[in-house]
Amino acid sequence: MTEQQPAVQKSQPTLRDFADPSRWAIGPEDLEVFDRRLRDFVPPDAFDAHAHWYDLRHLVTNDDSIESPEVGHSAMVASMCRWMGDRVTKNGLYFGFPTRNVDCQAANRFLADELAANPGCRGLMLIRPDDDPAEAERTLVDNGFSGFKVYHVFAQRDDTFNAEQGEFLPDWAWEIAHQRGLWITMHMVLPRALSEPRNLAYIQEKCRQFPNANLVLAHAARGFNASHTIDAIDGLRGIDNVYFDTSAICEPAAFEAIIRATGTTRLMYGSDF
Repeated sequence: MTEQQPAVQKSQPTLRDFADPSRWAIGPEDLEVFDRRLRDFVPPDAFDAHAHWYDLRHLVTNDDSIESPEVGHSAMVASMCRWMGDRVTKNGLYFGFPTRNVDCQAANRFLADELAANPGCRGLMLIRPDDDPAEAERTLVDNGFSGFKVYHVFAQRDDTFNAEQGEFLPDWAWEIAHQRGLWITMHMVLPRALSEPRNLAYIQEKCRQFPNANLVLAHAARGFNASHTIDAIDGLRGIDNVYFDTSAICEPAAFEAIIRATGTTRLMYGSDF
């Protein structure tokens, strides 16, 4: 009888594995797929509407081995050039990497410094719902940010995937965005995303209440399950200040539904770098 070998246990990826470009593997098969399927389709001057710039030291605080902790414009371009070549996107709308315990002020300072060195780029500041509104507005104006990036991990509950949008997108942010014509990028949660009646009703109400604010529903309205977007997208017809980005969505059905319901000018490219 052949001796059975114990199964090899693979370690779970860490936050650094996920966020450190030096740990991302790109193989020949990746390059072949891009050259064969995508290269002729990707315009060389695309604007990236959803990507992250961050300092790894703000995310991984107990690791002194990080040699290149600043993941900003140059690190992004170098990383994406590995597989996109001359089709790499160099301008876009950027924001920090939202984790539960990230220092938002430090993340926003890093972003502001990167934006100052790259005038073709724009940025959204990370906010928490309990931030001081006046201080947040001062930071926004002083750094020339184009709006706010909100995320469910900042909701004041443990099970943040069950947070309603109002728990992490405060009304004061809507008011500032409306007054100044700014952008808000929203990654909604709840199990059925846009098909959750609470999510759809919130978007309808707030976009109509604050028509000069522009809401971007990230990930094709969180259409990782395309049916969640397809089944509810008609509820956003006629709302002119709601937009979508393509980030991290790998199948076309949610995109097709968005274009059918809202036209060709509301769906923006996003790499989710």
